[in-house]
Amino acid sequence: MAALVIDSSIAASWCFPDERSDYANSILRVVSNPTEAIAPRLWAYEVRNSVLMGLRRKRITHADAQDFFESINGLPVRLADPVSYDGVFSLADR
Repeated sequence: MAALVIDSSIAASWCFPDERSDYANSILRVVSNPTEAIAPRLWAYEVRNSVLMGLRRKRITHADAQDFFESINGLPVRLADPVSYDGVFSLADR
């Protein structure tokens, strides 16, 4: 069973220096110490879109983006579909 659930905003903060925080760095440390994390399947697309927007806005370079993708590629993040999208909506709404 996964130890934590992450979302794309946390991963984006690992990519962009101006978004880094102690909290985001602590999550990265936990996931880097083979602790399995789970994320919604959409996470992979959201992270890539964040990096693409960062490139277009010149917040990072192509080399930075490549380094970031290489660094997260080895993280034990399991992508999963929710059992119920209605349940996810209800939880988010609460």
